Amino acid sequence: MRGLTALAATAWAAAAAAAPLFGIGGDEAPQPFLPADEAFVLSVDAPAPDRLVVRWEIAEGYYLYRSRLAFAAAEPDAVLGPPRLPPGRATEDAFLGRQEVYHRRVAVEVPVRWQGKPRRMLTLEVRYQGCAEAGLCYPPLARTVPVILPAP
Repeated sequence: MRGLTALAATAWAAAAAAAPLFGIGGDEAPQPFLPADEAFVLSVDAPAPDRLVVRWEIAEGYYLYRSRLAFAAAEPDAVLGPPRLPPGRATEDAFLGRQEVYHRRVAVEVPVRWQGKPRRMLTLEVRYQGCAEAGLCYPPLARTVPVILPAP
């Protein structure tokens, strides 16, 4: 009987110690990580026929790597100019070394020109990567966004 009591006490202690790992317990339980599309809300608009603005609203406690932002047009006759990336906040990353990151929000201007007749629709391929400050880094993300361009 004594061995059974010791076994039960050990099992209870192990369960109590592991509870925070599974989100069970008091206020100190860790919060689950957001899905990538909630942590980094992406939007694209075209204020002019030759310019796109790519925006992210970044959740509290998350950040995007400046060096991991990339843009491409699906249409072969669309030529994207170099993106105008605002400066980020310098940080020392455990895996990538010195990096610039964005918190809260960022807007990037991307120039567009056409080889031939301009179109009114563009399919923008956006690649980016970010992390949660609590220790999770998302794999590189890729999103395809259709954009309606204003008339010239």
